[in-house]
Amino acid sequence: MSELNELLITPAPQIERVALAIARDEYPALDDRRYLQQLDQLAAPLYRAVVARTQLGDRVAWLTDYFYDELGFLGSPEGAHEPRSWYLNEVIDRRCGSSVSLAVVLMALGERVGLPVDGLGLAHQFFVRIGGVGGLCIDLLQRGRVLERSDLEALALQAFGAEAWDERQLRPATARVIALRQLLGLKAIHEYLGDHARALVVCDRLVDLTKAVDHYRDRGVHALALGAPAAAAADLTVYLTDAPDAVDAPQVRGLLQRAVAGKRRPAH
Repeated sequence: MSELNELLITPAPQIERVALAIARDEYPALDDRRYLQQLDQLAAPLYRAVVARTQLGDRVAWLTDYFYDELGFLGSPEGAHEPRSWYLNEVIDRRCGSSVSLAVVLMALGERVGLPVDGLGLAHQFFVRIGGVGGLCIDLLQRGRVLERSDLEALALQAFGAEAWDERQLRPATARVIALRQLLGLKAIHEYLGDHARALVVCDRLVDLTKAVDHYRDRGVHALALGAPAAAAADLTVYLTDAPDAVDAPQVRGLLQRAVAGKRRPAH
């Protein structure tokens, strides 16, 4: 069982440790202690400030000013094809991250000072809510702009259509959900960049966590592009066995034939 899977089956895994486990695929020598200590140091000024401010709005305003202005964190646009914005060690070092990675940092800081910070996935976007149920939601890519209920409803409407709003959409994301968001973000970037080796590693993690046949298919495609026809054939067979009538089944059968024949065909 992988380190990531072991963490995610524990009752309450620290989200920063989960994120560092994901980063270790890219940085095998990564030292957890260094980054956990850095988070401790970043959180040190927070406790007194949180205790001194009794109003949630004041706490959120101070926290976002501290996070963006004093610490210098920036949001990387979701369309930016930059893998480093998804690896927690790089985010801490460079002070720039995706919305999911910035959420991990804020959740880790909040946990250290007793301030509830929850990750929220709504449609294809990711936010945090500070202060628990009834707390304030902030947009991490817009320097902590507070989102009103009407903003959240509009996002749901845009993504899902009429009658889309449901209070359950404000359930805190679990560590597993956040890990999957990170992995899917990395997968999309590596595939966009044509980096089959890194995309295959991410697909391997996704298969390990979900057993979803789509990830078997994608891992097989990357294996074929890397010249590993036996591994590709095994994964593509799993996909076609489970989803023989899928829309892309004819294309996948063609890839499987090439894999069985030992031929290499670059993935698209």
